Amino acid sequence: MYAGLKACCCLQVAFNPLDNTQLCVVGNGLFKLFRYSEESLKQFGFQKHDQQNYLCQAWMLEDRMIVGTETGRLLLLESGELKTEFNLTKSDCVEERFMKFACFVVVGIFSFSG
Repeated sequence: MYAGLKACCCLQVAFNPLDNTQLCVVGNGLFKLFRYSEESLKQFGFQKHDQQNYLCQAWMLEDRMIVGTETGRLLLLESGELKTEFNLTKSDCVEERFMKFACFVVVGIFSFSG
């Protein structure tokens, strides 16, 4: 699927819609949070992570975001720190009869406010 991506290939850059001094960059082996301060970008938050494909992300609340991976994991971060992780396994997602059609790659996350 996305295994052909080169290391550190950027797939998405997104600014926090409630704080335009914060941005997130995701890609193959790439997950970085930056804050614009003193006329430069400074990395903050979630520093230790598995070497994997981070495919998408969405800012949720003021300081919360969710990140999706090629392995079907959803990471919930708050203030740049990992709070919880959801692993979308076959028992969590779909019934056995649909397994042959199921794909556990998280390819998109959309934020919504009503």
